[in-house]
Amino acid sequence: MGEGATIVEPARKGGGVMSDEHADFLDGLHVVENELERVIGELDEMQDRRGIPALDRVSLNTLQWALNKLADDLHDAIAEIRKARLEVVSARRGEEDAREVRDAACQLHLFECRKHSAEVERRLALEKQLAEVTAERDEARQQQQAEQLQWASFYNGLGAELHKVKAERDGLQRQVAELTEKLGELPDEEDEPFPEPYPWQDGDTVSSRDVKILPYDCLYKVKRLSCGRVALIGLTGMLSQADWEKHGFTLHRKASDMPELQPPTPQQVAEFAAVTEPIDDSVGTDGEEES
Repeated sequence: MGEGATIVEPARKGGGVMSDEHADFLDGLHVVENELERVIGELDEMQDRRGIPALDRVSLNTLQWALNKLADDLHDAIAEIRKARLEVVSARRGEEDAREVRDAACQLHLFECRKHSAEVERRLALEKQLAEVTAERDEARQQQQAEQLQWASFYNGLGAELHKVKAERDGLQRQVAELTEKLGELPDEEDEPFPEPYPWQDGDTVSSRDVKILPYDCLYKVKRLSCGRVALIGLTGMLSQADWEKHGFTLHRKASDMPELQPPTPQQVAEFAAVTEPIDDSVGTDGEEES
């Protein structure tokens, strides 16, 4: 082969270096190169036999250079194709990676949406529960205010009633003091036997003094119920007489007792005596004696 010739290696099929199309092209190029080398050798031998000077000899160096250039360009093209294929593979792999990343992002977005929906539902449930609790609190507050107003009205009325009861108590205390003074003037008598327990009857009056609540006696009417239970008008609850007595309630006055009468005054005695004097028939209505 002449000077400057480049040997073109045959394509390695099955090596995975290039495709079959490129391998066939390189094999054909190798055949052309071998044929060119044979022609160049025969041309040199013929010119040697004829003694042709070097300057006048026919040269195929240009064809040799063109063939070498074609082989180099083919190698460069194969390298570029290989690089492009690698880039395509890398691009496909990047596209797959991007698709996986996109799918993962979609899954994450879906998870975030579901999480947000769950948070919204939970917040709505809490708001509903808060509204219910607030409504119950407002209702309880209104009921408490109404009860406070009722109790205030009750205490105001109770104060007036207590003032009235206090006045009555003061009057009763004065009467008790007067009766005590009168009893002290009476001669002593033998002690009377302790009366038998008296079952409270309808209309009886009982008294109770609880210093924790009131500083004076309170009077209540008795309402006898069945099965031995007793109710006091003005108080809630029904207890037995023994339980009422345990709480400090005692009999004040029986319903059958007559009201206490005040002793007649001297004027009333004189008027009664004048009315009851006998009438003299001998005296006329005009004050003259009848004949």
